[in-house]
Amino acid sequence: MKHLPNVLIVGSGEYTTGYVHGAASRSDKSAGVVALTLFDLRASGKVGRLLMAGTNGTKFPGIRKHLHEKITDSYGLDSSLETYPDDNEPSDPSAYLQAMDQLRPGDVVIVFTPDSTHFEIASAGNQAALACFDCKANGQNNGSTSITC
Repeated sequence: MKHLPNVLIVGSGEYTTGYVHGAASRSDKSAGVVALTLFDLRASGKVGRLLMAGTNGTKFPGIRKHLHEKITDSYGLDSSLETYPDDNEPSDPSAYLQAMDQLRPGDVVIVFTPDSTHFEIASAGNQAALACFDCKANGQNNGSTSITC
């Protein structure tokens, strides 16, 4: 059986989830863009497990509720995610490393975090033989296989 790539989204803000400051964004991205697309790809059998890493796990219960309302209720898509850090952890800037430990070489990491964090996250993914997509210019070129979207 063919291995579907698992995908780790690093970042849990407006573009990924549509959830900002404890509520749905008031922009045209209120359902997010990245998670919605990946939920559809999973439903189509194109990707496997979906994981999300942020820095504040206490936001994840609200994010899951928001995604259920905006995506599952509206589109009928499964909006479940494995999230890092744990829901009770208020601050863990390196939670993405724990999430990466759940992936296999060839799985995917998509980085949607503040610019200053991209290089470190993409470097860790590259060292783990993960396909890294860095979705903001990180201003550093170390010859990695990251792709700037």
